[in-house]
Amino acid sequence: MSGLGGHMPHIHEDYNLTFSQLKEILKELSNGSTSGTEKLDGQNLYISYSLKEGCAKAARNKTNIKDGGLSSAELASKFFGRGDLEASFNDAFARFESVVSKMSTADKGAVFGEDADIYYNVEIIDPRTQNIIEYNTTAMVVHRSNHICLRGKENFSR
Repeated sequence: MSGLGGHMPHIHEDYNLTFSQLKEILKELSNGSTSGTEKLDGQNLYISYSLKEGCAKAARNKTNIKDGGLSSAELASKFFGRGDLEASFNDAFARFESVVSKMSTADKGAVFGEDADIYYNVEIIDPRTQNIIEYNTTAMVVHRSNHICLRGKENFSR
């Protein structure tokens, strides 16, 4: 993950973790008493929806958030000329906007706030933009953490 989401560390990057602690984590995972999440190798994006403007919003950095997010045209412009990355972001954002357009106004407000007040941390998985892991499908996966709630609230997990 990069951009606004920053780096999401692997368990092996915690150099303070003792072997005993690692063994306990693996034991809990194997017996089902705790759960984990697969670390994805896609492209990071923050997404929201503005009822006020009637459109989806995206962000790749703090400036994008501060400026009210990027519309689909602004996102396309930001990645213009970047080949598969441009296509991947544009396609994923268009599908997101299409799905959100089917939601009721009340649901949009509850999920995203009135004016893109809540941005969700997502990973765009697309075979065209592979990093290390080769995926054979496209997806937009919402992470469990690092979402951003504006208007006086701090980052939260939803």
